[in-house]
Amino acid sequence: MAYVVLTQGSSLTEQELIDYAAGLISERAAIPKRIDFLQEMPLTAVGKIFRPALRQKIGEEVVAGLLAGANIAAEISSENEKKRGLVIKVVAHDKSQIDAINDLVKSYIFSTDVS
Repeated sequence: MAYVVLTQGSSLTEQELIDYAAGLISERAAIPKRIDFLQEMPLTAVGKIFRPALRQKIGEEVVAGLLAGANIAAEISSENEKKRGLVIKVVAHDKSQIDAINDLVKSYIFSTDVS
């Protein structure tokens, strides 16, 4: 997984960037399998990439994909807590599906709050 911000006027595709990376990276496992394009990178106050925001984004996308695959409607958000780190919050539209949601997300390393 890689996040990319294209320069103004660029029209590169995800596959073109993956192919380019594959030519530069010798370790096969390190080659991105997917590239997400962002309008801008989240930055800290001193201009460094704010990685927790990127982790939140991918965590929300992972849970959204799991729920979509199981036909479960829910609101998904996330936050970084001091004690638990990344926490994905899921509010089920149908409360009878809370157990199913917990089963879907239990194997992930991030914490979840399902209600």
